[in-house]
Amino acid sequence: MRVLVLTLLMLFLSGTLSEDGGEDNRCQTDMCNILKSLKAIEARLNATENQMEEMRNIQDTVAVLQRTAEVQAAEIRAMETSSHILMESMKRVNEVQEKKLQVFSLWANATEFNVEQQQHLLDELKNKIEDKPKIAFLAALAGNGHIKSSDRETNLAFRNVLMNIGNAYNSASGVFCAPVRGVYYFSFSSFGFNGRNVCVSLFKNSARMLSACDHHSAADSSDSASNGGTLHLEQGAQVYMTLHARSHIFADDQNRSTFRGFLLFRT
Repeated sequence: MRVLVLTLLMLFLSGTLSEDGGEDNRCQTDMCNILKSLKAIEARLNATENQMEEMRNIQDTVAVLQRTAEVQAAEIRAMETSSHILMESMKRVNEVQEKKLQVFSLWANATEFNVEQQQHLLDELKNKIEDKPKIAFLAALAGNGHIKSSDRETNLAFRNVLMNIGNAYNSASGVFCAPVRGVYYFSFSSFGFNGRNVCVSLFKNSARMLSACDHHSAADSSDSASNGGTLHLEQGAQVYMTLHARSHIFADDQNRSTFRGFLLFRT
């Protein structure tokens, strides 16, 4: 606006000078100087307005940059908040994982302890099994026909040995000698034929422990008897069978008269 006013003023003054006549009269000194000053002022005003326009443009740009900076600052704050939340969440996850690892470590230690205990028990059981002597025998009467006793009780020797693990049974004498102190199981069977009485006993050392008898009858031509039980024996104790006085027992290849025994456990 100021530039427009100055422009109109200059046009007015220029018209006034042209109406005074004569080229010398038209260019009076004071008026020319005024015009020159006005032109200089106009130029400065134009430059100032240009500068102000540039300043306004710069201010607009600065405002845009400020708004952009504020938006970016808000985004940064949001990112910082999200990062803090994420860090807290990761921290809680790590704490949970650490507790799980502690529980797993305790479980693993308990499992390892149980495995060691089980292995210890297995080793003890293995040692007991390995320390337990293997003792078992089975023998039958050898021969083909009746074996009869005299007027007194006689020992029976079961010479047909079917098994003799540990070699504790002597087939020549018919005596089992306990190699270790422990509880043993013994059983026996006897068979009679042709109407003869069968009666046998099992002895521990000199003590009669078990007996089995069967007397013949008119309707029964075959007689058999059996018995068995557990005995606690000291090392070196002897177990054997006897045939009662005036009794018979039958021997054949079918092994129907037998004597057997084995170690249950040591004591």
